[in-house]
Amino acid sequence: IKILGSIGIPIFVAALIMLLCTWTFNDRSLYSYGIVINFVTGRERYRSLFIILGGVVAIFCAWLGVNDRVLTVLNWIGRIFVPLLAVFAYYFYFKYPRQTRVAGGGGGGNCDCDCKAAHDYEHQFNYQPFVAWLLGVLISCLAENRLLLSFGISLVVYALLDSFAPAGKLGGKVAGQTETKG
Repeated sequence: IKILGSIGIPIFVAALIMLLCTWTFNDRSLYSYGIVINFVTGRERYRSLFIILGGVVAIFCAWLGVNDRVLTVLNWIGRIFVPLLAVFAYYFYFKYPRQTRVAGGGGGGNCDCDCKAAHDYEHQFNYQPFVAWLLGVLISCLAENRLLLSFGISLVVYALLDSFAPAGKLGGKVAGQTETKG
């Protein structure tokens, strides 16, 4: 409003412009919320109720001051997901680069090679990517949100654990293996 006032626009016109811009932005957000809820629930007849409920929740959150915490939430999202992306990058580009290519370049999930190596274990918890991710999150928290550092640490730790430590066998069985009674 100060900027618009400094170029000679009356204060009430500047306030009206701000109100209309904010209204348009929030209107689109609320409409998008209604579409997503319809998609998730599959109930179009409750669309008006969901939109009203979403508006009430948004107003309540604004009243509580959630807007002041948006940067905090975004920082935590970065701290959690950037190391996870490093784990995915190592898995898809270094550990099993051929198995993750899809035949024909499209969806469908058909590998253009033998995928047995990538799927040897069923129902198994593999600790290597988890440890790499957790260490990346800890580094990101301790290093004041240094996301590239946490990405690099997670990538290197996963590579080292994958090279030098055996795969975890915390539950599950090898695919095709039958249980033997001892």
